[in-house]
Amino acid sequence: MNDLRFALRQLRKSPGFTLIAVITLALGIGANTAIFSVIYAVLLQPLPYPDPDRLMIVTESDSNQPQISVSFPDYIDWKRDNTVFEQFAVSRRESFNLSGLENRAPEQISGAIVTANFFKVIGLTPQLGRIFTEEEDRVGGPLVAVISDRLWQRLFARDPNVLGRTVNFGNQPYTVIGVMPPQMFSPRTVEVWFPIMRRTDDQMWQTRDNHPGLFGWARLKPGVSVEKALAEMKQVAARLSKQYPDSNAGVSVAVTPLLENQVGDYRASLNLLLGAVVLVLLIACANLANLLAARGAARAREFAVRAAVGASRWQIIRQLLIESLVLALVGGALGLCLAAWGRDILVALSPPGVPRFQNLSLNGWVLAFSLALSFITSVLFGLWPAWHTSRADISLALNSGGRGSSDSAGARRSRDLLVIAEVALTLVLLSAAGLVLKSFANARSLGLGFDPQLLLSARVDLPSPSYEDATKLMNFSAALMEKLSALPGVQNAALASNPPLMTGWQTTFLPEGAPEPAPGKLPSVEMDVVTAGYFQTIHTPLLRGRPFEARDTKDMPPVIIVDQLLAERYFPGQEAVGKRVRMSTGEKARANSGQSSESFRI
Repeated sequence: MNDLRFALRQLRKSPGFTLIAVITLALGIGANTAIFSVIYAVLLQPLPYPDPDRLMIVTESDSNQPQISVSFPDYIDWKRDNTVFEQFAVSRRESFNLSGLENRAPEQISGAIVTANFFKVIGLTPQLGRIFTEEEDRVGGPLVAVISDRLWQRLFARDPNVLGRTVNFGNQPYTVIGVMPPQMFSPRTVEVWFPIMRRTDDQMWQTRDNHPGLFGWARLKPGVSVEKALAEMKQVAARLSKQYPDSNAGVSVAVTPLLENQVGDYRASLNLLLGAVVLVLLIACANLANLLAARGAARAREFAVRAAVGASRWQIIRQLLIESLVLALVGGALGLCLAAWGRDILVALSPPGVPRFQNLSLNGWVLAFSLALSFITSVLFGLWPAWHTSRADISLALNSGGRGSSDSAGARRSRDLLVIAEVALTLVLLSAAGLVLKSFANARSLGLGFDPQLLLSARVDLPSPSYEDATKLMNFSAALMEKLSALPGVQNAALASNPPLMTGWQTTFLPEGAPEPAPGKLPSVEMDVVTAGYFQTIHTPLLRGRPFEARDTKDMPPVIIVDQLLAERYFPGQEAVGKRVRMSTGEKARANSGQSSESFRI
């Protein structure tokens, strides 16, 4: 206790040194604590589900894409033939128009159609009501819905009488039968769940080469590893490839832990940030070690007197370590305040729709990390100068009569090395930051093929079955285009099935005159369905040929526009305009079926 009081007095006697030391440490510890809170929340914290390590995402894959959605017949076979999963479900995310609520305007919400055992895969039970059963999850089954805690709060203010209420989703009356707990967030952004098997009477869903946006969810049996599950599922997929070569040739399977599926894309970026803030902390420690060493040399006469009257080397080291520990604790406390502020900035800059980024908090693990970091840094920047100070020549210090004149050549060399290390670490940090900024600038200047400036997009989901009729769709689209084009400030307007760079539709095709490939080997391309004026709206110039025009209707010969890459790959050294390809569009193209093909002129 006496050493602690003495250390506080010494630090109060040097307010400039103390302020600089605390601020330097606070920046280093605060930055590391803020980034660790992100890494813990995103990468390390377990999912809020029972036995989360056993939750897997199962998708199909081929030579072109590591992950693609699952065909419904393949899912049925996978579920029947596997021996590694305790439960195996499937889901599909969709948007639904919510309407009919009193004093509330219609809105679009994110939902999912899922098999009844989906909730058993996740392992959570409703906080209110129940989930739908296997009997309800069937063709012709009742219109029932399970809603999220967030939707329950937003629409019904947590009214317990919500069970049994009828709500219009997609212009169909669904009965609310359950409310999931707050920790339920799968699939991502979803706020309401419906039975999926009502859709399975669609003939397209019964086609194996149709991939209608389904993704598998599975819970491993106890003791089964991810590697074992993947090996068995690949065997099942290989068997299906031989049994159904026309649709499944070259189709394999991917099994990914749910946590990795959700945050794997952010792992490299977060590790890079962690490396950067660790360098900042090392620079701070080196700087403070140098300051403490210089301060210790200036106090050499004081320590020499203490040694002369009987103080041991350990007592001197302990005194200096206590001073550095006080600095570290004060700097750590201020660093926590900076970390809380930095956390809010990181949340604001985080990717939208990822709950683990939005739920950042300075919890017990983060506080323990900050405390441990404070102790480590106190030893890291305090032990070396304390050791050197305790080894000073007592007689030289007593006889010097001046401050700092007893500093040995070895101590000066050590401080010079620390300065060199600081400069080296700073250069590494600045070089890495420069490379990241250059990469970001290159990405920003990369040609996208269209001009995103002043380009606005909006998504419109028309409810089924009200808009299944093609005439209704065309009438709605024409009225929408007329109103959009008349808005002040709108230069061009067009409709597309998906935004640029986010097509999501694939179809098989074959250039006219090309030999028929083996079953399952037809090349595929991503496609988009657009209206006339689309390329003028997004400012994409045509290299050759003409854009779509109003006369290109379903009653006219079908035409398509291809990109330069396809033209050069499949028509090398030729003029692609005027060539013909065989492909399918509409629902069959969306399903990647390749059936009922038509001949299109480029």
